[in-house]
Amino acid sequence: MASIMASFDDEVSTADSNAAAAVIDRGVGYDLIVSTSSSERHEAEESFSTTLQRCIKEGELRKVSLHGSAQRQFTLTDESLHYVHSNKEYTYPIVAIKDISVDQDDSSTFTIVFTNGQLLKLEANCPSEAQCWVTEIRQVWRTWQLAGSTCEITKHLDPEEPKARQAHNQSRPKMPLLTRIRNRISKQHSDRRQEHMESSENTAPHKRLHDGFSMIKYPQSKWNFPHERTFRIDEDNLEILWTTNTSRCSSLSLDRIVEVREGQCSEWFEQFPYEALEAQSFSILYEENKGPYVGLAALSLICGTPEDYNTWIEGLKFLRQLHNFSLQYSSVDPTIIWLKHLWSLMSQTVHMGDSIEDTFDSIQRVNEMKEGAALEALKMFGFLGAKSDMKATLATAHFHQLLPTVTHGNTLSVDGFFLLHSLCVQDKEAKAHKNGGSKRLYDMFQQYAGSYPSYGLTIQEFKTFLKQECAWNEDDLDDTLVLEIMNRHDEYHKAFKKYKSKNKAATFKIASGLLSYPGLLSFLRSQDNAATSQEHTVYQDMNQPLSHYFINSSHNTYLEGHQLNGKSSCEAYIRALLQGCRCVEIDCWDAGPIGGERIIVYHGYTLTSKLAFSDVVRTVEEYSFHTSAFPVIISIENHCNLVNQTHKWPLFSMVWELCFAKKT
Repeated sequence: MASIMASFDDEVSTADSNAAAAVIDRGVGYDLIVSTSSSERHEAEESFSTTLQRCIKEGELRKVSLHGSAQRQFTLTDESLHYVHSNKEYTYPIVAIKDISVDQDDSSTFTIVFTNGQLLKLEANCPSEAQCWVTEIRQVWRTWQLAGSTCEITKHLDPEEPKARQAHNQSRPKMPLLTRIRNRISKQHSDRRQEHMESSENTAPHKRLHDGFSMIKYPQSKWNFPHERTFRIDEDNLEILWTTNTSRCSSLSLDRIVEVREGQCSEWFEQFPYEALEAQSFSILYEENKGPYVGLAALSLICGTPEDYNTWIEGLKFLRQLHNFSLQYSSVDPTIIWLKHLWSLMSQTVHMGDSIEDTFDSIQRVNEMKEGAALEALKMFGFLGAKSDMKATLATAHFHQLLPTVTHGNTLSVDGFFLLHSLCVQDKEAKAHKNGGSKRLYDMFQQYAGSYPSYGLTIQEFKTFLKQECAWNEDDLDDTLVLEIMNRHDEYHKAFKKYKSKNKAATFKIASGLLSYPGLLSFLRSQDNAATSQEHTVYQDMNQPLSHYFINSSHNTYLEGHQLNGKSSCEAYIRALLQGCRCVEIDCWDAGPIGGERIIVYHGYTLTSKLAFSDVVRTVEEYSFHTSAFPVIISIENHCNLVNQTHKWPLFSMVWELCFAKKT
């Protein structure tokens, strides 16, 4: 941790002591008018920090819950309200407080409501003492809300200012056509995402999937039997979760799903058919790594009731549409999505005691990461250090997280987990630099963060970065668009800002209006910084002969893996066609009857498994035009004798007529 602090907690830059620094408060819509002198800012921060470590108030309070009450010794500081019980510390960050009030029925009792829905109900010896505690906590809480020690907060109250701004905008040169189109598409994308978010709150069918559903899960091995499991969708709508027989959590990412197949139509149902419940059965076909190859696997399930079946089918269709249009995570850093996956798998549900609601529907409200799991996560992050360093880093993340945790020890809330990853990234960069490596990105970040190199980039500094390093045009640097990008990529790094501000309310307020270093990395990794547009529109002339085009083709389409001893399956054709393939191969061979078939499909003269020719043809017919309306080329490798060839063409003729009718 010492290396982290030494490398990254730099002093406020004094390069330009006369330059004014304006920081936009993105949460409230105010301008923070900061001291014009860097030395004055530094002096104000130092004077404020001398009072932060003091104990404001301490005394005995009775902690009241649904299960009873107990006397505890509470301590209030400028950072937190905490108590120690059985050598275990329980901490409630002041910044996480949402409201505090004295109970109407009992004036000696007061209640603190936190942003994650948790309640802390405390009882003092008398009403005056309770009022004293409430007053002191409110004062500290107000400090974290306003942070007026180093900056003056003002609203735009001048009625002439909007007119002046309008005149300034009219005098600006008109934006180029492509820029206006880009801005309009960006706005439409934002509006569509907002519409989906609003509809998700009330009418989206996937909301119920966040609760647990008991289902019968079919195994993928013929040596196992169907068994009951509880399934649900995580709160970020990223994956399907279920518990195994060892109480561990397994998952399936929604972006790996290829198809949701209704009924008992997978090969796993053939081993243990349950015809009476076929109307409540479905299979989720998904991509799975099989050694060096990627094949299709199936999650075959039977719901408990027809209502549960309809809920899952409608919810999965909605979520797949949401992911296909990339409305929810199109501009999110892929690392953030990966961290959300890890959080869903490694965190545990805990009982929060008293809360605003009887049931919890948010993963931030019900899940915490225990210390052991957090140390395992650090190893996955590639932390380079001894176990003592890992525990010190974990303690730092726990201390600076924004949301309170229920269990004792260095447990993490979701924002603390994101902070843990950021600390690991900084630690690796610091050690790489110490060993002669480069800190090019961080040095570039500090070069542009002239006002507050330790905390982040102001909106003007970020615009300069976009113009000089990302080659953005001046006309594209609209304040509203840039501000939206800063908000989006710093959404998951608020605890990091609290850490960088060293738990000082004033500097935390300043950092809240800046783009942090992890936020900049998130921007650089996201589609907002992509070299190409996400809008894949066909604009070429598609009326030329086939030989004039490059065509998405496949070879030995029927194989899932190895060319000599791999498995052949119709699912391989489904996967290729759903991914946009327009040319598939069918190798036809003579064989003895296989379910009445005289023609089989396989890799000749090898140990690969065999398919019925009729099954392959019907699969191609069914899935040819799910994702594309362009023609499908069938490459037939014919090894059949003349007699069997005569059996091919009637089937081909019938199926192709159906296929043509479906396309038109």
